[in-house]
Amino acid sequence: MRLKITLSSLVLGIFLQFAHAQKKILDQIVAQVGNSIILESDLIERYLQEEENYITGSKDEAFCHLLYTSIAEKILANMARSDSALMVDEAKIELTIEGQIEEFLERANHDIELLKRHSGRTPEEMRRDFKPIFDDMLHAQNAQQSIISSVKITPKEVKEFFEQIPKDSLEIIPATVEIGNIIIKPKVHPEVEAITKERLEGIRKEIVEEGKDFGTLASLYSQDGTAKDGGLITIDRKGFDPHFVAAAYRLQPGEVSPVTKSKFGYHLIKMERRTGDIALVRHIVLIPQPTSSDIREAKAGLDSLKSELEKGNISFNEAVAKHSTDLESKFTSGMLLHPQTQRTQVPLDHLTRLDIIKGIGDMKIGEYSEPVEHRNEKTGELEVRLYYLKNKTEAHQLNLKDDYALIQEVALQEKQNEYLQNFINKESKKYYIKVNKDYADCELIQSLYSMEIQ
Repeated sequence: MRLKITLSSLVLGIFLQFAHAQKKILDQIVAQVGNSIILESDLIERYLQEEENYITGSKDEAFCHLLYTSIAEKILANMARSDSALMVDEAKIELTIEGQIEEFLERANHDIELLKRHSGRTPEEMRRDFKPIFDDMLHAQNAQQSIISSVKITPKEVKEFFEQIPKDSLEIIPATVEIGNIIIKPKVHPEVEAITKERLEGIRKEIVEEGKDFGTLASLYSQDGTAKDGGLITIDRKGFDPHFVAAAYRLQPGEVSPVTKSKFGYHLIKMERRTGDIALVRHIVLIPQPTSSDIREAKAGLDSLKSELEKGNISFNEAVAKHSTDLESKFTSGMLLHPQTQRTQVPLDHLTRLDIIKGIGDMKIGEYSEPVEHRNEKTGELEVRLYYLKNKTEAHQLNLKDDYALIQEVALQEKQNEYLQNFINKESKKYYIKVNKDYADCELIQSLYSMEIQ
């Protein structure tokens, strides 16, 4: 299989730097691209992070590939910076860095000293060191996407790609299902809303008047996934509930908001730090819970909808669009997606949610489940769901009939990869490129149009 030179793995090259306190004293420059340099330690870090991707080749081949990818990154990043349409907004770079640091903090249980011992850096030092790395990475990704976006593939090319795979190399595809769901959030009685708001007012009093720690109370009371992090979240002005954002950006560092309502529930927000349009905040969210009567009403509504679906009076897609209260599922037409591949085909052994397993049970293709209660993992809200089994495939050997979409995707990636490599090789003649003699025999490196051996 041809080594990929796409830059989707560039993020991985950063992760090991979390556990890499400082460069080796005896480091060496393995390549220079214009005014940018690539250090041997950079390649070592990437190799250790991505070693599992190179189990079928030699270590020399792996380092050859990683050096070529690093050179390609420098060329593409420079290309993006010279094109206003490909420039990355400074706020996006900062937001990406903050997200990475937040992930490292989670691993260290938000213990700054533990973080420093493991990484050799404080969060402020990480912001400084990560800036050029993420700047290159995001610009290179923009350029890559622009270059390959015009590459298409025909059914004939897909068939030819499949036929060149040795028959004894065709993998076994595990059993998969395609599952749709219609999600209804039960209406909550106004009295429950009032009680929830009053409870949050009490928590605010504990923080503002009694001096209790916001993060500790968030861990105890907040009803969403951020509770484990003391309510910590990085936000910008886009992609978040507008009521939440408006309340957060009115705050000064250290200030706590009044009780604020969003589509997810009632919040208290504390501003931690703000840089331009990016802010690090803590929040506590309490979600008004439906009563048993509210849940029964929602289930009755889904029962009626199920009857209409089974009679053919409404299609599944129409039912999702008209009745689902979950905006995210509407974007996927109600279909569940595999978290890694983002495809609707989900391997059976990846189904871990008991409500789905219970919901589909022994259903046949085209059938609907009974309404099932479910606690949303992201929002913490109680929902009622109706599952639809669109398709199910048994384990089988890869073939065009059953797996055309998968084969098409891989074939397209191969074609895009080849196109990208040819583009980079031609673009390289515009740059002064010097490569260490230890890497000069590498076939990928030799494919560059302009190169000097040092």
